[in-house]
Amino acid sequence: MLSRSQRARVRPTYEAAVPARISGLVPALPQGLVDRACRIALALTRFDESLHALNIDLPALMLRSESAASSHIEHLTSSARNIALAEITEDVSRNARTIAANVAAMQRAMEAASDFSIESIRAIQARLMEDCAPRLVGVRDQQVWVGGTGISPHGARFVPPRAARVPELLGDLVAYVHTSTAPALVTCAIAHAQFETIHPFADGNGRTGRALLHVMLAEAGILTQSSLPVSAGLLHHADEYFEALGAYQSGEVEPIVSVVVSSLRDALVIGQWLKAEVVALMEEWRERFGGRADAAIRRLPALLVRHPVVDGPMVARELGISAPTMRKVLDEAASLGILSLRTTRGAGRRRKPYYQADAVLEVLEEVARLPMLIREGPS
Repeated sequence: MLSRSQRARVRPTYEAAVPARISGLVPALPQGLVDRACRIALALTRFDESLHALNIDLPALMLRSESAASSHIEHLTSSARNIALAEITEDVSRNARTIAANVAAMQRAMEAASDFSIESIRAIQARLMEDCAPRLVGVRDQQVWVGGTGISPHGARFVPPRAARVPELLGDLVAYVHTSTAPALVTCAIAHAQFETIHPFADGNGRTGRALLHVMLAEAGILTQSSLPVSAGLLHHADEYFEALGAYQSGEVEPIVSVVVSSLRDALVIGQWLKAEVVALMEEWRERFGGRADAAIRRLPALLVRHPVVDGPMVARELGISAPTMRKVLDEAASLGILSLRTTRGAGRRRKPYYQADAVLEVLEEVARLPMLIREGPS
């Protein structure tokens, strides 16, 4: 049932995009931008190599930051504590539960993608959507649009190509990535923009497209040890990013390359900061342990980097220890100031105890304050 004004906006026909094929594309870009893309790629590779020697699951912490920032781009926000708490209880906000699900989905998605292929693209979207909207898993067979209203494509900001064109366009996209002679970051930026233009799924295109940036960076040998918070970098350039996507869909390549290169530079700065903070924190905790030789308590910090909010069953399960040993570990960590004991709100239910690593949560909250972290880095 539509109002008269709504019916007036629904016309018999509409225009959908007909994206250009990009296989074989050699973009004409300013040499300064190309040189900058190469410098940032080299800096990313060196940073990635530096993580190999660390005995810390820093990639897990970065992936947590990446998922939270990616959710923020989709207008979902919550505190780092509540997102981590949502992994062990439902006594948190709906946003926190949704973002926690996104964190888990992103982890599964990255594990599912071994290369840049149509199969990997489909697998990533499936992992991201299988829990929240399983009926929308798979390449779309319907028309979708961006912006406007949910009534019809008329008045939309962008109308992606007809569903019948999608398989051929995805094949062309994969061929471009595998044959491009442009610098790696240029190829990543163009492929990302082309993917968002194709919009191959009914839902999940944004998060899938951002996950694919990680896949392409890994396939290019730039990031093989870690997953930088690329979405955090894009979030810092959100307005420019969406404007650049619009420009790309109008035939301009340079803006999206510039924004993606800048975003990756910012993600690198954030990654370097995260690494320094976590390494310092691990050293501080080791000093607090002193001469304690208990193997279980010494394995706890690595768990807290992956899961900054824990409860007893999670600690026992992840460390492979008995209930009595688990209670001893938690009590000792609390006495050393590594963990603080809290209880869930328990709305209508029994309150449950849990422990949080305040120092790790503070690091994650700092990442959310991007302007404070984007300082001088490689340019």
